[in-house]
Amino acid sequence: MSYDITLFRVPDGIEPSLAHREIMERQEREAADPNASIRHPVSDLTRTEMQRISDLLQKWRPTLKAFHAENPLPWIELNDDDLQVQFTVHDGTVEVTMPYFRDTANEMIQCITESFTILSPEGYSAFDPQLGRLVTSSDLAEITAQYRGMDQRLPEIMVVIGKPPAANRKKWWRLW
Repeated sequence: MSYDITLFRVPDGIEPSLAHREIMERQEREAADPNASIRHPVSDLTRTEMQRISDLLQKWRPTLKAFHAENPLPWIELNDDDLQVQFTVHDGTVEVTMPYFRDTANEMIQCITESFTILSPEGYSAFDPQLGRLVTSSDLAEITAQYRGMDQRLPEIMVVIGKPPAANRKKWWRLW
């Protein structure tokens, strides 16, 4: 389970929420055909732009390390292993993912909202599907509250998936 935010480039003259809806519809169509990225590889021009955005993010946050696949992927994946934040740069979008139930939630969310400021001059807006709206760095407290709301639901989630809450479980390293 993860908290996800999509940053996306808004074309001139288009309402950001409409642009986001169009991007989500396109992604749903593409997800229906998992081999689409193989048949339609990323152009050199698009790859160059994706690399520029990736470089911008890495310059801002040097702890972001690129994942290097054996064969080129149609995206660029950047990971901050210590903070457990992932940025996935696509053609015109940057998807940000962070896992739930982490002690470093405040630092993770601070990092993500700072990325809004970095990518805004590049024409990117941010959409938070958990809040159901566009967000900016000024929404830090609300994003944090939404994230922490899931933390409070952990015992309920564990019951639903058939595991007792952590307080009642044996420690993983105990064999008896």
